[in-house]
Order: sequence, then structure tokens, then C-alpha cells
Amino acid sequence: NSSTLEHAISLGFNMQSCRALNLDCDDDVTNAEMALLVQWLESTKLVTTLDLTFDGCDDLGDAGLRALGRGFGSAKRLTSLGLSFESCGDVGVRGVKALARGLRAAKKLADVHLRFEKCQLVGNAGMKSLGRGLGDAKRLTILSLDFYWNETLGDAGIKALGQGLGASKTCGMKSLGR
Repeated sequence: NSSTLEHAISLGFNMQSCRALNLDCDDDVTNAEMALLVQWLESTKLVTTLDLTFDGCDDLGDAGLRALGRGFGSAKRLTSLGLSFESCGDVGVRGVKALARGLRAAKKLADVHLRFEKCQLVGNAGMKSLGRGLGDAKRLTILSLDFYWNETLGDAGIKALGQGLGASKTCGMKSLGR
């Protein structure tokens, strides 16, 4: 029984000139399936826009985000990124740290929208990592972060995010939902 992600990526391997992927995945995507997406990113050098929704994927966690973060190193032309992990209960600090490291590798990123709504394991440490990773983004002009219903996020996390983003001289719009 194949998931939406498996079908999309199998099609994507046949479309090497694909420049954008907008995918709303079923709630059954796993860490192992995320490796398929990374393979596609590594084989497709033309992608400029990636908009992926993994809402409710209970089997997606830190290992999947680590794989995705590694894939950003291959996405040399990526300028726009949207990722949603709403209610992915296993997404935590380690995954967000790895994702943030990967975002540093995507040097052309200008537009970033990240949603970690109801991801209780992310917390203040995850915010600090995102601030560091996104603060290095030299071309970042639009940033939207959503941590709505994240009860583990506090003032310390918001402060750490702001300190990390302070390095970004180009980001004109910063919004945070909590």
C-alpha cells in the first residue's frame, strides 16, 4: 500500500526538469519514506519551490527531519520552502536541529514558511536551533513560523529565535504564530 509521497516521488523521478513540488501527504508518511524525497532532491537539481504538508503523520519524527535536512544540501536552487508538520507528535528538538542545519546549506532560500503546530517536543531548544539556522540565510526576505498550541515554547525560545535571526540582515518580514 503506497503513500501519496511514494507516488509523487516515483513520478518525480521521471520529471527531472521539475522546478516545483507542492504536496499534501497522507497521514501515513514515515521516516523511511522521507528518504525517497531526499533521493529525488539529490537527483533533481532544478527545484526552486518545495511546499510539503505532513500534517498528522504520527510515524514521522526526528529521523525523517534529519533526512530532509540532509537533502537541502542538494537543493542548490531552492528559493521557496514551505513545510508543515502539524500534530506530528514524534517531531522534536533533534529533528528541528537537523532541519535547521540543512536550511543553512540552502544558500538561495528567500521565502520560508514552517509550521510545527501542536509539536510539543520542539520547545525552546528547537526555536534556538531554527534561529541559528535561519540567521545564516543571506537571502531570506520572508519568514513565517507557526508554533500554535505548543505549550513547551516559552519566552526563552522566542528570545533565542530572535537572537539567532538577528544575524539575518535581509529578512524584512518576520511573523510567529503561537
